[in-house]
Amino acid sequence: MHSSNAVTAYYVDGFSARELFCLMKQDYDIWICPNGGEYADTVIRIGHIGNITLDEMKYLIESLKNATNYLIGKSGDYID
Repeated sequence: MHSSNAVTAYYVDGFSARELFCLMKQDYDIWICPNGGEYADTVIRIGHIGNITLDEMKYLIESLKNATNYLIGKSGDYID
C-alpha cells in the first residue's frame, strides 16, 4: 500500500463521515470526499493538491475542528 502526497484520510468516530461531508459543504463551503465501501461511515478524504495557501489550510483545519466538535458535542469530548 502506498500513501498519497495529495490526499489525507480523516477518520471519524462517534458520528457519520457522511454527516461531516454535508456539514463542511453546507456551513463552510468546503468540499471533502466521502469514502466508499467498508469505510464509508468512518473516513473522508481531503485533497490538497495545487496552489493552496497557508490561510486556506488554516481555514480547513479550523473548520474541521468546529464541525467535528459540533457533531460530537453531545458526548462532551471536544478536540483542541
